[in-house]
Amino acid sequence: MRTPGKTETLFLALLRAGLWGETPVIPADSGPVDWTAIHEMASRQTVIAVIYDAIAMLPPQDRPPKEVLLPWYAQVLSIERANESLNRTLREAVGRFRKEGLNPVLLKGQGIGRCYTNPRHRQPGDIDLYFPDGYDRANAVASTWENVVFHEETAYHRGFSWQGHEIENHRVFLDFYHPANRRKLREFLAMTPLTDGNTFGTDGFSVPVPTPQMDAVYIFLHLFHHFLQVGVGLRQVCDWTCLMNTKRNEIDPGILNKAIDLLPVRRPMTALAALAEQYLGMQPWPEVFDTGTERARRDAGLLLRDMLDNGNFGHDTELWRAFRKGRFFKNAKAYALALDRHRRIFHLCPSEVAAYPFAWLSDKCKIHR
Repeated sequence: MRTPGKTETLFLALLRAGLWGETPVIPADSGPVDWTAIHEMASRQTVIAVIYDAIAMLPPQDRPPKEVLLPWYAQVLSIERANESLNRTLREAVGRFRKEGLNPVLLKGQGIGRCYTNPRHRQPGDIDLYFPDGYDRANAVASTWENVVFHEETAYHRGFSWQGHEIENHRVFLDFYHPANRRKLREFLAMTPLTDGNTFGTDGFSVPVPTPQMDAVYIFLHLFHHFLQVGVGLRQVCDWTCLMNTKRNEIDPGILNKAIDLLPVRRPMTALAALAEQYLGMQPWPEVFDTGTERARRDAGLLLRDMLDNGNFGHDTELWRAFRKGRFFKNAKAYALALDRHRRIFHLCPSEVAAYPFAWLSDKCKIHR
């Protein structure tokens, strides 16, 4: 397994500094900085504005040349505007649902952005709304909105484009692939409240969000299942890291221990914690994660190498490109690549890795029958 190179190490140092508003230090022996490569990494990992925050704290002589920095700054302004636009769309969408008696819960996204030092610099994605009740009616309501374009429904959600943003209405909050793990998941969901009065608010508007206790597991499971499928980027790890640091006093280590043993995700979550501690500045949780073992360090290295190589949600992989072709039942190359990936990560969570291909195939058969 290849360890981070010199440019990758500097990128990770800048990412850590940008997350916490710390002045980064460029080692004297690092030589000339390849700022084009740093920018490319930031783009692939969707952390453009966070890296820029770190660069802005460097002494002028250590910053990139203007021909690199000015377009970079323009991207930061675009990310700020995108966050503002997304918040407006979120507010209007939730308001329209509420008028019809529907009360969605906001997942991930803008709700996790509040855990960042600068929430406006978390690169936004889509709007994920979970409907504990009324999922079908929510889709029916949204279908009446002006200029809405619906996408193919999955086993978990129905997505649509509206006002220049992607919105996903979720029927399922959390799921596992292995039947035994699904049963354990139901036990976990009964263990801690979903929202318990927690909200995300802006300009007098608020919407329910999961509790930090719930999000500590939910955000991890979301990124881990994406990692299992095809890959995940560092932006998602930053989300979990920022949550675990800023909401530390609201997360009960005893409940967290019980949850991750129950599900069972002790090994992959410990690997993620080791990565976050070493490279992103997450405060240690010794009462939960034993990150000092050789196994934890080795697993963390596997996660990090995969993320650096494969980009945001694995979009830079041959596996992603193969499956995007859409020939789900004839694409032998894609299946061979997926099998090789699952072989390499099987040890992290054997039950889920083994169950995923069957769950995926079952879902595709339902969609294409």
